[in-house]
Amino acid sequence: MSEHKAPPNKVRELRLAQDLTQQELADRAEVSLRTISAVENHEREVLDHNKRRISNGLGLGYEGWEDVFPKEQLDLPNTERLRLMRQVDYRLQQSIDFYRWRDAC
Repeated sequence: MSEHKAPPNKVRELRLAQDLTQQELADRAEVSLRTISAVENHEREVLDHNKRRISNGLGLGYEGWEDVFPKEQLDLPNTERLRLMRQVDYRLQQSIDFYRWRDAC
């Protein structure tokens, strides 16, 4: 089983361009040093509120996070993508069926 890595981002590039240490960026963004390190090393997905904090800490404002964290592209083989889509469709249909049943009662 392959290890999942978070999608690439521009945090390290932008931090170094401003001559900031990881700790300085963490202080500005009001997140932990561990969070900055994990984000730069693509170790985990970044929560939206942390994306906004980090982009603000980089001086891009809260709305600039989309420039720092490009949208993840689903890089899966077609068969895996199709399997996931079917799974989502099945779960959605289950929810629809439940609400129809509940409303009929």
